[in-house]
Amino acid sequence: MSSNARKQPVIGGAGFTLTELLVTIAIVAILATVGYPSYRAQIVQTRRAEMQSELLSLAQFFERRHAETGCYNAGPDADCTTTTDAAAPDFRDTFEYYGVALEEGSLSADSFTLVATPTGSQAGDGALYIDNAQRRFWDENNDGDHDDAGEDNWTRG
Repeated sequence: MSSNARKQPVIGGAGFTLTELLVTIAIVAILATVGYPSYRAQIVQTRRAEMQSELLSLAQFFERRHAETGCYNAGPDADCTTTTDAAAPDFRDTFEYYGVALEEGSLSADSFTLVATPTGSQAGDGALYIDNAQRRFWDENNDGDHDDAGEDNWTRG
């Protein structure tokens, strides 16, 4: 046979039938349906853990301030009579998935409460809180308070 001869197509050769292809697509779809929600939940949980770490760092800032000045709300001159949130550290405007601020009216000589409110794709996860006593709260049901059962820690209730 010469090398210029046309090769005849092989019937029933190597290839996929339509049925095999549809079964494969169905299996991949089922795996994606089961796996994607778990993947999304892991992402939300990881972002929450990162924010908890940031809140601990910010709380440590306040503790250092208290150790140096004797109060949490010391102004630029180590004045402990400051009554506004002007003595608060300069937080970044927002973290990527959370807005961080002092809970309104919580900064005083003897106390503070930091709150991290989820934003963007993290919204709805519930705000995280930490106070001067290192108590941690998570508004898990996202109802605007952390007084419900199980919301007195950062772990899932």
